Amino acid sequence: MDLKIANSWWMYLLGIIVVVFVLVGCLFFIIRANKEAKENNMDPSMLKKVAFNSAIFTLLPSISILIGVVALSGSLGIPLPWIRLTVIGALHYEGAAAQAVIDAFRNLGITKIDNEVFVTIAVVMTLGILTGPIYCLFGFKAYDKKILAKAKVQEEKTPVDEVNEKPKKNFGSVLFNAVFIAMICSFLAVDTVKIGSDYRLQIGNNSYEYVKEDYEINTSFTEEEVVVWTSSDESVATVDEKGKMHILKEGKVTITGTSGETIETYEMNFTNKTYMPLVVIIVTFAAMGVLDFIEKKFNQKWLSSFSLGLSMIVGMAVAVLIG
Repeated sequence: MDLKIANSWWMYLLGIIVVVFVLVGCLFFIIRANKEAKENNMDPSMLKKVAFNSAIFTLLPSISILIGVVALSGSLGIPLPWIRLTVIGALHYEGAAAQAVIDAFRNLGITKIDNEVFVTIAVVMTLGILTGPIYCLFGFKAYDKKILAKAKVQEEKTPVDEVNEKPKKNFGSVLFNAVFIAMICSFLAVDTVKIGSDYRLQIGNNSYEYVKEDYEINTSFTEEEVVVWTSSDESVATVDEKGKMHILKEGKVTITGTSGETIETYEMNFTNKTYMPLVVIIVTFAAMGVLDFIEKKFNQKWLSSFSLGLSMIVGMAVAVLIG
């Protein structure tokens, strides 16, 4: 794809306008919230603690967002992923939306991300996630009234001691957070780099990488050498006279290149399956369990505000290592 349009100045200008709008909105609500807090005589130390915890919780996920922008920028340019992931986009949603469009066009015989495909991806990314803001615009007030009414009834039924008691973590909440983090980390390390690709390839004992249906083998043969290429299983992959392989399905295959007395073999394994989400869920769950144990056993209450963020970093590290 020619990324001149995707990385054009007016796309950057659009991104700047969106970010400025969001920053102005944040500033407006910070000032308004601070005013409301003063009118209600809220404890300043508590406000500082809330602001600090919110900033930390925002900073840690932003690392994955930044990596997501970088991963998507190779196929979609910088401005579009920047706009989507820094406003109301989600890392797992944007990658899946873009991949769905690419797969649809591939079924029509279009394998490159041209301007038409790029515009379609942008429309799907944008329109597909607008249902939430539209609902908030027209239905949030009515929904908010119902929630406040139910909360008031519940507050009247709940003893004062239980209201002031700090919520306790349980197995369900820890597991939910672990699954949430695993979903984000898995899409970060897998689907965001999968755009335009079809298979995970393992050559020998090396780590996996993503490849397209047509894959050119990296060999030590020179261009002057006449090489005869063969595939051990042409139902899995075929190879032409130039060493370009066409992957047909999942499976193992050995590609052999012969030039005179020189023979090179390449053992390859193609798969669309990955156990990364399950592994990340287990590791993240263990990390959150350890942090929760340290918090309770050694009375390290400060960990309560950082356990989710720290577990996310652990999950991201594991996803990148095995992805």
